[in-house]
Amino acid sequence: MLRFSIPPRYRCDKEIRRPKLDGYTGIIDQIPEADKLVPKKQRHTSKRIFERLRDEHHFAGGLTIVKNYIFAAKQRQREIQFTIFSAQICLPSIRAVAIVNAPTESDDRDSCRSQGGWRGEESKRT
Repeated sequence: MLRFSIPPRYRCDKEIRRPKLDGYTGIIDQIPEADKLVPKKQRHTSKRIFERLRDEHHFAGGLTIVKNYIFAAKQRQREIQFTIFSAQICLPSIRAVAIVNAPTESDDRDSCRSQGGWRGEESKRT
């Protein structure tokens, strides 16, 4: 009677339409890209991007749609970076380098001892 034992999740077949925002997505995407070159404290917030769109480009939409678009763009960027990172970890040559250069337990002890933090069996402080 049922095609699926568990009901399938909702699938959006059509692309999301944002009639007020679609003409400005290129501009919105350029601003965070340019922000990568400036210090972190000087980067644009979602609200500041909205204000620039409104003042410089006569954007008629609201703040929420801009914030949602920027949030989704950041999520997409994180997913891309994660897939690249996970693909690099899976490469055998990179994993071998990571294993060879991994710190040993004695390295950890020496660095902790120099900072006065090691409480191993060799020297107990009271």
